[in-house]
Amino acid sequence: YYGRVAAPLYATHSEFLVQQADAGAAAAGGGGGLMGAMGAAFQDAIAVQSYLESREALQRLDADHGFRAHFSSPEIDPLNRLGPDATDADVYKRYEKSVRIGFDPTEGLLRMEVIAADPQASATFARALLSYAEERLEGMTRRLRDDQMSGARQSYEAAEARVRAAQE
Repeated sequence: YYGRVAAPLYATHSEFLVQQADAGAAAAGGGGGLMGAMGAAFQDAIAVQSYLESREALQRLDADHGFRAHFSSPEIDPLNRLGPDATDADVYKRYEKSVRIGFDPTEGLLRMEVIAADPQASATFARALLSYAEERLEGMTRRLRDDQMSGARQSYEAAEARVRAAQE
């Protein structure tokens, strides 16, 4: 089978590190701040891994770059090809076999391997998934920043009201 029927598959390997934007500020505050930043980066990395392994990421990759169409191509051998009547569950199973993501907590790295039937598709899928991860992290950071600003405004307004009340 492997010598005559199997189509060659190509893999793109990527590694990326999820860091907290304010890790330097946390480190300046002492060891506890650094541990908090490391914990937050760990949580962010797990959230990114979870997203990249999700059906949502697959749907976006398919819409943007034709994941289903790529693996439905007649050039792909029958064991790796999606049939014409492939369900969404079938496509997701193929995605799980083609996109492997692991988190190494000792190094803080997310490692990703993307397998496709040609090297360009593999690289395209990998670049797209990396960009989705960046967007996800940016959104999480933006929400955190907005929440922190909202809390700071509320604290300021409460303190300002106490000062005014004390002056009256």
